[in-house]
Amino acid sequence: MGKRSFSAFVLTTRWRCFMTPWVLLWVWSQPTAAVMLVVISLDRMLAVSLPLRYYFFTARYAYRLVAVAYSIMFIPIIWWLVDSYTTEPIAEVPSYCFVGYNFTPTDHPYFSKFLLFATVASVIMYIPVLLMLKITLAKNRTMEDAVKYEKMKRATLALGISSFCTFIFYIVPMAIVNLKLFDNLNVFYLMLNFNAMFNIFIYIARFKEIRVGIKALVTCKFKVAWDTVLFNINTNRVHPGLSPNT
Repeated sequence: MGKRSFSAFVLTTRWRCFMTPWVLLWVWSQPTAAVMLVVISLDRMLAVSLPLRYYFFTARYAYRLVAVAYSIMFIPIIWWLVDSYTTEPIAEVPSYCFVGYNFTPTDHPYFSKFLLFATVASVIMYIPVLLMLKITLAKNRTMEDAVKYEKMKRATLALGISSFCTFIFYIVPMAIVNLKLFDNLNVFYLMLNFNAMFNIFIYIARFKEIRVGIKALVTCKFKVAWDTVLFNINTNRVHPGLSPNT
């Protein structure tokens, strides 16, 4: 029994931790989520600055934008992999390999700052988006296609609310954690999870399409009547816009 208990605390190398499936998934998904926030802000910026042209963008535009964001992540991940592999193989971290144990002491600060700076950039980019939205809607009040602009306004404002929550529940606690302003940081680590939790409620409250879809999923009714959805989606012609879950 004693030997079995002790084996849980056997040390291993950072490279071996890097090769565990959960760490690889975490290293990929964490920064990719931050980059996707920047992509969403860029997408909304295009939507409000070029509303007529944006309406005719095909689904290929969305696929390419997401593909670029995912491809960008290869650069830092390859760097972290090479750095971990070339580091002297010293067994210095527990073998249960919590996320973060894979990084060398010099790489982990870069990883944390990458998450923080990308998220900050997405929020800063959204400030001119909201200003341009106000100008665009003021210029096009008399246009016949008012429904289209109402949908754009609804989506942009919903993501604006999400950006505000990102600032309060991610950027602020992340900055406090990085700067180590307090001795006990457990509350701020907990706050980092609130943003993703709030997003689902924001989208459910703002979008009938999502409410209908979730209701159909929960009740196992996978055939939804067209009259319960606000508009039809023709992926061969236009895309409905990017969302954080893209």
